[in-house]
Amino acid sequence: MPPANSRRRASPPLPYFVDVLPAADPVGLAGHGASAFQDFLDGLHARAGSNSTTGNSSVGIPVVSDYADNPWPIFFDASGPANTSITRASMAYCVKEYRAWPRRWVAEASTPFIHPALYAGSAATRTVPRSEVATALGLGSNSLTGLPPVLQDAFAVSAAYAAKNAANSDLVMQLVESKATALLYSPDQGNWTIMEQLAALQALLVYQMVRLFDGDIRQRALAETVEPVQAAWTAALQARVGGEIFQGVDLQQAAMLDPLASAQFASGAGNHSAHAVTVNDDPATAWQRWLFNETARRTIITSFMIQGIYAMAKQGYCRLGPVVTDMSFTSGSRLWAAKTPGRWRRAVGETDPGWVNRMDFVDMLGRADPRNLDEFGVMMAVTYRGKDVIEDWMDREL
Repeated sequence: MPPANSRRRASPPLPYFVDVLPAADPVGLAGHGASAFQDFLDGLHARAGSNSTTGNSSVGIPVVSDYADNPWPIFFDASGPANTSITRASMAYCVKEYRAWPRRWVAEASTPFIHPALYAGSAATRTVPRSEVATALGLGSNSLTGLPPVLQDAFAVSAAYAAKNAANSDLVMQLVESKATALLYSPDQGNWTIMEQLAALQALLVYQMVRLFDGDIRQRALAETVEPVQAAWTAALQARVGGEIFQGVDLQQAAMLDPLASAQFASGAGNHSAHAVTVNDDPATAWQRWLFNETARRTIITSFMIQGIYAMAKQGYCRLGPVVTDMSFTSGSRLWAAKTPGRWRRAVGETDPGWVNRMDFVDMLGRADPRNLDEFGVMMAVTYRGKDVIEDWMDREL
């Protein structure tokens, strides 16, 4: 979400994506008949005839102090909010992707921010990391023992949601609401391990995708009340993993395994500021470290993106652009698709890892092969460069 340089004019923000997010009844009159509407009009007339401007109106909009002398009251600050906005086509693409991810998780056992190998509990993924980075992150031999219960619930909800139709819609959305509420009241949250914290945030994001973008008014309203929790959990995970994961140190360590990969990473890293690394771990340990870091990177980015895209769909702008722009991730499709340490090591050595530093896609568009860009990278590129630009680039290169 690139930050815009211009500031919004002094007009009320309007819904920007009404065909994706149907608007709720703004005054709560639906189903109450003509008498309720007449009462509403009478109330408006009574307030219009009143000489009071001290805030007794039931409409909670601040009015400037010189209201009596101003023939047209000013309800909004003329400076407007600092904001971020993207094109309608780019936002439509993001909303479509978020709607599809829960169903894709059921069909393919993965999403662009949930990697199946991280929780698979295989011998490879249970390897105890030996690096200082992994130790600081708190990864240990007991951290990866299968899909956590919170993600099991989210997967079951996603399966039910994938089968939703007109006949079972109410039941499915009741299940979504029940499991989302249960997650918020999970016991012993203060003692969560870093893996449990990551899994809980991922589960919450799955629920938020369903509830915010499905179109169910009740679920959308409930999901909005959860946004402060989403922001708090995201900040907690971000603080726990530290800013180092957005510097690509884990990928540099992996590139030390192969001279070709080291050269490729150096050419594609741009001005990224990761410090020199001398550790040379075995493939399983390097893969585990990268897998956790990349999953955490994508989960944190996805959390901010969901908040930002929904805010823009609802009010036409958001204020999270600078936050997301300061983050980085790996866009290489072969790295994320690898299911074993050996395949991942070969991908690092044979292809461009596709490190996107601080959402700068200029270098990628100039030299990368579109076939090496995974769907998470495509979505972020669409967000920052525009849907038409990315489609033209992919058609030209292919």
